[in-house]
Parts: sequence; structure tokens; C-alpha cells
Amino acid sequence: MGSIPLAFFFDLLHMEQLYLVAFLSGTLTIFFDVAYLSYLPSLVHRHNLIEANSKLSATASAAEVCAFSLGGWLVQLSSAITATFIDALSFLFSALFVGWIRTPEPTPVPRAEDQRMRQDIAEGLRVVWRNLLLRAIAGATFALELGQGIIGALILLYGIRELGFKPGVLSTIFAVGGISSILGALIAERITRRLGVGRAAVYGFLLYGLAALFIPLARGPLILAAIPLLAQQLLGDGAYTVYDINQNSLRQAITPDWLLGRVNASIRILGLGTMLVGSLLGGLLAETIGLRLSLVVAALIILMGALWLVLSPVRQVRKFPEHTDVLP
Repeated sequence: MGSIPLAFFFDLLHMEQLYLVAFLSGTLTIFFDVAYLSYLPSLVHRHNLIEANSKLSATASAAEVCAFSLGGWLVQLSSAITATFIDALSFLFSALFVGWIRTPEPTPVPRAEDQRMRQDIAEGLRVVWRNLLLRAIAGATFALELGQGIIGALILLYGIRELGFKPGVLSTIFAVGGISSILGALIAERITRRLGVGRAAVYGFLLYGLAALFIPLARGPLILAAIPLLAQQLLGDGAYTVYDINQNSLRQAITPDWLLGRVNASIRILGLGTMLVGSLLGGLLAETIGLRLSLVVAALIILMGALWLVLSPVRQVRKFPEHTDVLP
């Protein structure tokens, strides 16, 4: 990330460099996301996973509130290069904080000498497919990331070109979602105690899908157009946070430590691959049926994922099992 403002300063910035930075950044993000989800059960007891994931989610959401708003205004008042430079510095601070963690993790299971990476990948995929709960989470992730890929590719064009918002105002609207996510993280544990792990995840996913339908409803003067977007951020992001906390905790609770990295990697790669397809599909849909109808399609895809979860065994899970179990 830091190479972008550096190359810009020396007038050496090219699109090829941006492609390379995006590729490397995405690859390292996968490593980080899989590692932190797999490391968390080493830091807390299984019965405290909801609380731990809630606190992590609340922290991330608080950062989101600042980042979305600050990023948009930095671009509007200064430049994208300034925002990128600050973004690069934030990753350095993140690395320092992670480096201060001293809690040891379980010793990794020794690999067979002839075992290759593709065998590890196949084993992770096999576990996800055979376990009914993990399979349901993977199916929901497929629909969620496909819909989010479409929305992510179109939402800025929709907000700026079709609705007429300035970048700073639009980023402030998105920051409201961070506030909603903080509230969702703060009440997730209470909702889970009342509804159970499975139902909290299912209802959170369903409400997020319904809230996505507010996006294409935005139209008219800016004040009126902002109301559906704010409603989507207020309802949807908090609901998604409740879902994400519970599904991550459930995944961590039912998967043995030695398989958790492979399972998390399988679901993460599935999500990212599907999001890429969604981004490409979003562009194709926008050219064919327009931005607004494309966003309707995205919301309906997410709701299909909610239906998949409703019909799955996830809804019946009240609490975590006493022992990890990856059998169907």
C-alpha cells in the first residue's frame, strides 16, 4: 500500500502497479483472516467465543465508522493519495499490535512427508462438504458474497452518478453502518442467549437480506434518497454483525484445532471467489438491465442464501457442543 504514494511522489505510478498491489493486498488479507479466525480459540474457551467475537467485531465496527467517513472526506478535501498513505500507516500499527500477542497456540499436527498443499485443500473442502452445519454456512456464504460482490461493484456508481451524492456525503452514510455494527456486536451475546446460536445467525442473515432491498428504493431529492440508504445501513449492518459473530463462533466451536485453518481457508476462498464472480456479474447486469434492477437482483440472491440457512440444521443449534465434532 505504501508503494502507491511513493510511486506517485516520483511520478512513476502506473496501472500495472495498482494491479500488483491489489493482488498482494488481497492475498495477504486471506492469510490474516484465516489465521486470526483459527487462532482465536487458542486465546479463549469455547463457551466464550461469542463474547470474544463480539468484542472483536465491535472494535472493527468502531474503526469502520471512522474509516468510511474519514476516507471519503480525505478524498474529497485532499486526494486519494493522501488517503492511501494513511491507510498504509494503519496496517503498520495493526502489525505491531498483533506482534505483542504472546499467548502460545497448540503445536500444529505434523504433516506427512508426502502430503502436499493440494491434499490439505482437498481435506478442508471435504470436511466442509460432509458436515451439515459447515455446508449450510458455506452455501449461505456463496449467496451472500455473490450478492455483496454485485452491490460492491455498483453502489458507488449508483450513489454518485444516479443519485447525485458527493463522495464525502456518501461515505458518511456508509459510516452509519459502522455505528449499527457496533450496536449489533454489543447486543449479539444477549440475542444469542435468547434465541440460540443458530436462530440468531439465521435471523441476522435474513434481516440483512431484507435490508438490502432498501438500496434500490432510493430516488428523488438527496434528502429523500438518503433515507432508504440510511435505513439499509442501520438495519442491515447490525443484523449482519449478529449473523457473522454467531456463524464464526459456531464454525470455531465444532471444528478441531488441527482442521480449523483448512476449514476457514476453504470457506474464505469460496467467499472471495464468489465475490469476484459477483463483481463481474454486477458489471454485466448494470450494462444489461441498469444499476437499480441489478441491485434488486443482488438483494434477492442474498435472500436465497437466507432461505438456505432457514431450511438447514443451523437453525436448530441452541448452544455449542461440549467437544469439537466434524462428523455429519
